[in-house]
Amino acid sequence: MTMAAFVITLVLSSLLAAGGGVSATSTQQCHEEDQAALLAVNAGLGSRTGSSRGAPTRGAATGTSVDCDNTTGRVVGLSVSQDGNLTGAIPGDALAGLAHLRSLELHHLPGLTGPIPDSLAQLGNLTQLTISHTGVSGSVPAFLSSLTQLAYLDLSYNSLTGAIPASLADLPNLAAVNLSRNHLDGPIPPLLFSNLVNISGDDVEQEQEQPQQLASLWLSHNNLSGGVPAEFAAVRFAYVDLSRNALAGDPSPALLKKTAALQGLEHLDLSRNGFQFSLTAVELPEKLGFLDLSHNAIRGRIPAAVTNLTDLQVLNLSFNKLCGQVPSGGVMTRFDATSFQHNKCLCALDLNLPRHLPPFAPTPNRKAKEREARLHKNMKTTTTILVLLCSFLCFATSEEDRCDPRDKAALLAIKAAFGNPNQLTSWTSNSSCCDWHHVDCDDSTGRVIGLSVVQDASLTAGTIPDEIAGLDHLESLDLRRLPGLSGPIPSRLPASLSSLTISRTAVSGPLPAFLGELAALTELDLSYNALSGAIPPSLAALPNLWSVDLRHNRLTGALPPLLFHNQHDDDDEDGDEEEAFYFLKNLRLSHNNLSGGIPAEWAAVQFGTVSLSRNALAGDASALFGRDKPLQLLDLSRNAFSFNLSEVDMPEQVGYVDLSHNDIFGGVPAQVAELADLHRFNVSYNRLCGQLPTTTMDASCFQHNTCLCGAPLGACNDKPLINN
Repeated sequence: MTMAAFVITLVLSSLLAAGGGVSATSTQQCHEEDQAALLAVNAGLGSRTGSSRGAPTRGAATGTSVDCDNTTGRVVGLSVSQDGNLTGAIPGDALAGLAHLRSLELHHLPGLTGPIPDSLAQLGNLTQLTISHTGVSGSVPAFLSSLTQLAYLDLSYNSLTGAIPASLADLPNLAAVNLSRNHLDGPIPPLLFSNLVNISGDDVEQEQEQPQQLASLWLSHNNLSGGVPAEFAAVRFAYVDLSRNALAGDPSPALLKKTAALQGLEHLDLSRNGFQFSLTAVELPEKLGFLDLSHNAIRGRIPAAVTNLTDLQVLNLSFNKLCGQVPSGGVMTRFDATSFQHNKCLCALDLNLPRHLPPFAPTPNRKAKEREARLHKNMKTTTTILVLLCSFLCFATSEEDRCDPRDKAALLAIKAAFGNPNQLTSWTSNSSCCDWHHVDCDDSTGRVIGLSVVQDASLTAGTIPDEIAGLDHLESLDLRRLPGLSGPIPSRLPASLSSLTISRTAVSGPLPAFLGELAALTELDLSYNALSGAIPPSLAALPNLWSVDLRHNRLTGALPPLLFHNQHDDDDEDGDEEEAFYFLKNLRLSHNNLSGGIPAEWAAVQFGTVSLSRNALAGDASALFGRDKPLQLLDLSRNAFSFNLSEVDMPEQVGYVDLSHNDIFGGVPAQVAELADLHRFNVSYNRLCGQLPTTTMDASCFQHNTCLCGAPLGACNDKPLINN
């Protein structure tokens, strides 16, 4: 019997002895149907392990509670939490017997696995459902839409996959949804919280008398795509966290406006996505206390109105493409340079901020930190001359400037080559191309530096226009989700490119060798196309490249051994501050037909992400492992790798490891149990042996091996296990 089951027994015994539930004043005994259901829940939880534990202390009993209605004696609340010994599935059939349950909380139970059972659909009185910080997997169940009383849904910190069911929009009382820290994909349901749309003008007086419910939405740390639904503009939000997804487009019409619906918005986190819009003209909700827009592709200037947000305590606009002067005064005295760093051309006249904000994040090592400290000291002692220089940089270009005529001509030719798609209707010869949708200009020079054409169904056929090469100051090119785009990658692209995305198209042919000549390139995404042939070795010549995504193509041949090697990740003995900055390397090559092994040279690369699944790779992949490596995601599944897993050290920061469907032998390292960030570890379909270390992963992560044993698999016998 686990501690959670023991405590339920203890609480149930108290209910039967004292009557009426947790209140000592109650005279109503626990209803016999609920008594039977609780005993079944107890058995379901207690049957997971063969061990038993002694009488719990007062502190131990705080992890489980049963709440009864003092009038009817029916169980209306059940909470089980903080039990590391509980393993197995949610006892759904037993829980379904608690027909009057209004609140169910199962949280911080890492051994709880399997899907969310359909039998919970019978709990029609639920107003709160929490299944959080567990090993639960599978999809977000569609039956949730039948729980019409549900107001609060928390399925965070699990291993749920698939799309968010659109049927959640049918819940008439839903006010809070937390699905953060899962593996969800697909779009955000546009009608979510349609029950909380802003009232019409005729109802203002009624709202003042009876303030209406505000919505809270947590969807961070998933893989959601698409944009922020336009329908959200009418939802009365208090809290929105969409950070760390793959969202794109312009969220400002829905979430960055001073409207009646958003007058209660206090927390907005859109960081680490692919949002692209101009910040210049946005309207910031007046009650904002937390605003994080960092790590996107946001352009324009910081609006002066930000200084008037009296409740603002957290502001992060770093890692974008903002220009101009950082507003001063008001609440801006609360923020330092880290709120604005790594932008295109931001500068500050406020003496509390450095004059020119640093463009890169420092490396996490001692020497780099010392250099950063020296750099900060130098910034603080900058003379008044830099103030004048900053003033010049901020105001030298007036709002009347228009884009360069050469760029305008090239863009109009590109529009014609694309067949004048609907998305480019703002591109007209009598307007400034710097005001056109999907075009980004440098504020100081008027040259076009960004072009993005994404998800346009009217672009039904055609090739990538050669005229793009005429945009000779272009830094970012994004052509994505255009299935009608076909043919090869053009033989020439602007040498100024730092980010190149051609993804989810029908583009075919080889990867052109000239990509190795784009010396400024930092990010290359050619995923989900029909490209063939080998990965050109010339990519190794790119000195600033840190992200390569070529997954879901038809590539063949070997992995380039010198990829990411023409760079400087090591400590610089000369103490130059400029070399104190670097990015972790991200490599995604899954779903191709690559062959050969892992190059020995890759052992020296500081990878953050390596995804090589579903190829024909073989040999020893242990060069990618190492305790001190910064690797966070490693997917080598469905190849033919063969090495001794017992002899590798897992990276201490790793959160996702999939080594399934290979020929890996040895045992699972005991270190796996110590990895605090690890939420996925799949070694199924290999030749592993030995006892498993304590783990929260479910049995499917270890199945089809030679002789693995121990929870969550069967018990180990007394015979010695030979790992070979």
